[in-house]
Amino acid sequence: MERDDLLYAAGLFDGEGCITTAVEGPNQMPDLRVSVKMTDPAVIRWLHETFKVGRVFQYRQSHRTAKGTWYRPYFYWQCGAVQAERVLGQLLPYLKVKRQQAERGLALRRIPRLSGNQARWLHLRSGAEQENRADALTRGRRLRLEISSLNKTGTLPG
Repeated sequence: MERDDLLYAAGLFDGEGCITTAVEGPNQMPDLRVSVKMTDPAVIRWLHETFKVGRVFQYRQSHRTAKGTWYRPYFYWQCGAVQAERVLGQLLPYLKVKRQQAERGLALRRIPRLSGNQARWLHLRSGAEQENRADALTRGRRLRLEISSLNKTGTLPG
């Protein structure tokens, strides 16, 4: 990818992007999500085409509120897990505002994960394996809390 494209994407992401986490399935390990929402569909399509990952959604149709105000639809580009890790890895050198969240998101992706079957049968494994898993979940939950706190207040919990 061209450096100019990365610089532009990092600026967009610093201003309009979001780094979040989600917990799904039996694994219970938080996982990374990145997204950008805006009313300009061309920019959202550009992100999708440039990074070649994720999905694009139109979130809402144009509508008028009870007070008569018109709202434009907005468009949403989102990717998760491995794709989100790849995007943040490319943007990290150029991020200013969302650098701390990105660093924590990438750290979250480095924590070993169990497959669904491994997570289901963990109670049958040795005590050491269960303790390692508990430590990994604790680190994952701490990073999830830090990302959330940085998104809300710009500071770490604490």
